[in-house]
Amino acid sequence: MALRVRDEKSKELKKVVKLDYNPYYIRTTIDFENIQKDRLTKAMEILKLNENEILQSWIHKFLEALFLELNTDSLDIKFEGREIDCRDIQEILEKYPATNLKYDRKYQDEKLKTNFLKSIEDFKEIIHEHKLNIDISKYSTFFTSEVKVAVMAPMSSGKSTFLNALIGHEILPSEHAACTARIFEIINNKNLQKGEFECRVLVNSEPLFDWSKVTQTSLKELNESELPENAKIEIAGNIPFLSNENYNIRLIDTPGPNNNNNSNHRAESLDFIKNENDCLVIYVLDSTNLTTNDSGVYIEEISNFLNKNEGNKNLSEKIIFILNKFDNLSVAKGEDKKIFQEANIFLRDKGIKNPKIFPISSFLVKSLRKGIKNMNEVEMDDETYEEWQIYQGIEAKFKNIRSQMNTLNFVPFSESIKASWSTEEENKKLENLSGITAIEYYIHRHINRYYLVRKMNNVLKKFLADINLEYQKLNLKREEDTDTIQNMKNAEVQKSKKMDDINLFIINFDIKLSLNKIDQAYTKYLYKPFQDKKRDIIEKNGNMIEKEEAKKLYDEIERDLKIKNDQFKSELKGIYNELKDKMEVEVVEKLKEYVEDFNHERMFDNFLLDLKIEIDKTEIDMITEENKVKFELFNSSTWKTLLWTQIEINHFLKDIESYTQQTISKHQLETQHNFEEKIKLFKEECKIFIKEIIEKISLSIIELDKKDKNIQELQKIEYKLVMLKNKIKKIVE
Repeated sequence: MALRVRDEKSKELKKVVKLDYNPYYIRTTIDFENIQKDRLTKAMEILKLNENEILQSWIHKFLEALFLELNTDSLDIKFEGREIDCRDIQEILEKYPATNLKYDRKYQDEKLKTNFLKSIEDFKEIIHEHKLNIDISKYSTFFTSEVKVAVMAPMSSGKSTFLNALIGHEILPSEHAACTARIFEIINNKNLQKGEFECRVLVNSEPLFDWSKVTQTSLKELNESELPENAKIEIAGNIPFLSNENYNIRLIDTPGPNNNNNSNHRAESLDFIKNENDCLVIYVLDSTNLTTNDSGVYIEEISNFLNKNEGNKNLSEKIIFILNKFDNLSVAKGEDKKIFQEANIFLRDKGIKNPKIFPISSFLVKSLRKGIKNMNEVEMDDETYEEWQIYQGIEAKFKNIRSQMNTLNFVPFSESIKASWSTEEENKKLENLSGITAIEYYIHRHINRYYLVRKMNNVLKKFLADINLEYQKLNLKREEDTDTIQNMKNAEVQKSKKMDDINLFIINFDIKLSLNKIDQAYTKYLYKPFQDKKRDIIEKNGNMIEKEEAKKLYDEIERDLKIKNDQFKSELKGIYNELKDKMEVEVVEKLKEYVEDFNHERMFDNFLLDLKIEIDKTEIDMITEENKVKFELFNSSTWKTLLWTQIEINHFLKDIESYTQQTISKHQLETQHNFEEKIKLFKEECKIFIKEIIEKISLSIIELDKKDKNIQELQKIEYKLVMLKNKIKKIVE
């Protein structure tokens, strides 16, 4: 909705710019009211190039182009973002007093921290509950991460004094010569007493000496001792300035570029600028000796690197210059302004564009924080008394009403920010005037502006990417498992259908054809040949035959029956073998084919062994042997008493036929019955086996149903991850 506020001068609708900066996504969106965007060629080009960059690296250019293209210095700007980012915009807008800035505190670091840590705990619960193999410890340590602040300077510029001022205690060796022979790294340890320090020596990040108590004297001796060339000395003390809830500062004291103890020191110092993306670099200049050759050459190297990366405002913002020993200058003679201007010109001549210069009296700060102001001069030793006298003279300069030394006149901050440091406490007033307040403010502001924002952005991206990756892996696994399980289920169902089919086939398997063939063989080889022989004998001999002829005929019949018996036996074996082959091909092999799909080969092999179809030879032999014509009939009493020489043929043949056919029929029926029983047993065994297979299929499907539940579990995890991802997005939007 348009803002209906009228400019009293132009009587036009007020031009409104709505600016939303999300520092956690590093994303800026800008909307306009009552402004024609087609007039904003340059401003929109800057926005397009930088909308996903840190706000402070480009917003000044955007606002300058905006005011220029609109040809006005009167706008309503509504800003949604963090308070620290709003202050930066407020500083820029101080050049445009007619512009009204309205702030909506949309993003809060503390709120984000609370919600983000809660999200990490939620992720941990998901990981623990579902036993996921993910390490998220890196996210939990984000808010205690370390920021490197490197301090470098040419020899005798007062670097150690400046560092002791930041530390709030005199611990680093401080002399009028190169006193830093190797790299010192200072960290906070809140468990130590105020003024108590420990140190250890590191070589290639491994401890050479472990933590032990240290004083300025023992540290000086350690610094000058024979240590490996690449040794670093790590110092810990109770230094509140170096820590807050969101990060810890590692203060690094580098040897000067003109230090001859180690040829690598110059390169190492430059590496802090080139390689440490999130490291702030403080370069200390001596206001009484600005143009040392070593300093000039070293600064030129720094400027060459910065100019190669001119578009990276983070790089230019990360290097500040400390104009030390500012208390040695005379305000009355205008030396403070003159030296500050010379420092500016010196740095620009060396290629540093828009250098950020902070004057400071390190000695005043060190002495104030050391508490020398409140010491009893009677109880002081000579060294402390000398320091106290120097302090008295410097303090007088900062309290002189007529020509007061005031570094706030030179620091690159707006009047509103400097006003925020106003205090009635005398020591704090002196610290503000000395320059240390502005330097410490800049250090923490830079960390919040660039380091935390970029680090949080990277962590959020990585965190969301990890969640998304885990989601994709789970989703892919679920889809693959779903397809696999469904395919396996379908296969099991098909197997079950196959078993039903084969079971039905076995039930309907019929051996009537084979039994009919046995009947046909009997007719062909035993019954019909005998009848034909009988007819031929009657036709040849009539109704009567001589006894001797009958005996000959009997022998002939016996020979023929033996031959036919052998033929019948052969035919019967063929029928049985044919049936056996049919059973093996159409039943056993078919069943085996299905069973092999189920991986039950071993069980089935045993089954085949038990059900192997073999026709017992004795059964066939018994039929043929017992079906032989019992020629002992001729020796029976009936035949022996015959006195006549002729026998009635029909009677003779009927007796032979009756006995022979009766015996054959009996054993034929027994054989058929036995074979039918074998087939019945075979079918029953097949049914039992098929039933077992179907039961196994059912169990397999039950197991697959359980896996279905695992898939449902994966779906739950996916849902939780999606909800967590949306939650994280919500807390930073």
